[in-house]
Amino acid sequence: MAAGAYRMRCGRLPRVDSEEKGGVRARGRTMQPVLPESSPHTETVAQDAIHGAVRHHLGQRNYRHWFQDKTSFAIDENVLRVGVGSPFLLSWMQKTFRAALQRSAVDLLGPSGSVQFDVDADIALHVAG
Repeated sequence: MAAGAYRMRCGRLPRVDSEEKGGVRARGRTMQPVLPESSPHTETVAQDAIHGAVRHHLGQRNYRHWFQDKTSFAIDENVLRVGVGSPFLLSWMQKTFRAALQRSAVDLLGPSGSVQFDVDADIALHVAG
């Protein structure tokens, strides 16, 4: 499936009606609606979009084995941040999955999207515990 087709199917963050959320109106047209800074709904939708893009590019088996409930994902401007449980996993996942995660970042964030791996202590505790 082409990247553009995937983006169209999954979409980006939901659009918010500008009149309800204080978007800017000019000559009867809505210009860049203002999304709420953080709400449970937008966080869930964003996480679903991230996981869907990653699953699409890695394949279901790799996603379940290496990422599901073992990593964290966050978007920071044009960077898809992947949190892993140890420095060893960080190094191994960079070598093994960087290309697929880079494609996921481009799908989610556009052509300037990139991926960055970080050691996430919360993940280490969650997986070990």
